[in-house]
Amino acid sequence: SYSDNPAVVAEHAIAFMDEHSSRNIITSTKHFPGHGSALADSHFGFTNITNTWEERELDAYELILDEMQPDMIMTGHLYHRDFDEDHPVSISHKAVNGMLRNELGYDGVVISDELFMQAISDNYTLDEALILTVNSGTDILLFNTNLCGSRCGSEENISLARYAIQRIARAVDEGDISQSRIDESYERIMSLKQKRMIPTSIERPDTDMPLAIELEQNYPNPFNPTTTIRWQQSEADRVYLAVYDLMGRRVEVLVDESRAAGMHQVRFQADARLASGVYLYRLQANGTSITRKMSLVK
Repeated sequence: SYSDNPAVVAEHAIAFMDEHSSRNIITSTKHFPGHGSALADSHFGFTNITNTWEERELDAYELILDEMQPDMIMTGHLYHRDFDEDHPVSISHKAVNGMLRNELGYDGVVISDELFMQAISDNYTLDEALILTVNSGTDILLFNTNLCGSRCGSEENISLARYAIQRIARAVDEGDISQSRIDESYERIMSLKQKRMIPTSIERPDTDMPLAIELEQNYPNPFNPTTTIRWQQSEADRVYLAVYDLMGRRVEVLVDESRAAGMHQVRFQADARLASGVYLYRLQANGTSITRKMSLVK
């Protein structure tokens, strides 16, 4: 917390975000709508700010939003009866979609505070929290663990990510969450990733000397489901070409063998299980590694 003066808070926050942005580092302001006046710790239970919260706690957000759209804003597990009589801000459609997005004009990524904090887990089941958080307009659900047991109805630890994805998908099928709500978050998250991804393609230097290896943009791009990747290498060498998702997980190895000097190409057919989005393809050969982006649109 930079200060109790909203103008000072905004000035310092903007400077912090600008510096990180210049280095393609994602930042998040927190905790909306203001945690400074809370008398309880939401890690350990219900946190009611109705009688202590002041309107000026929003001033820093308004000042920041007048200057820029933060990469992310994190909501707090904070209850205020004037914002929502039934739910804390972090799982409230009235607070996230109505107040933050519609009234203040924020259209970036909203990330929840940690959803196993007792302000939520003491009052809602995991299934309830998942559905309420998604429906609030929140884009990223934050957890402090990759595993869950009894909270997921399991006698042993299972993947929390898999459980959450399957539960949310079922809620969409059952009509408890709209497909458009999922699409909105997907678009916001992908837009942020593309904005902050470090440029990975290399440019030809101002010289007549040929590069050791050149990797072309795939064609077509965007594609569905097949695209062609071409490269040229100046000398024979072992070539490793693979496709990755934006989390760095390898999707498929396309080439892992020796190739002669010259122009080469390979076709990549997206597996039916791959979701629409941006993927990376990385070529390693002749002592050089080059990465480019491609978009799968289904």
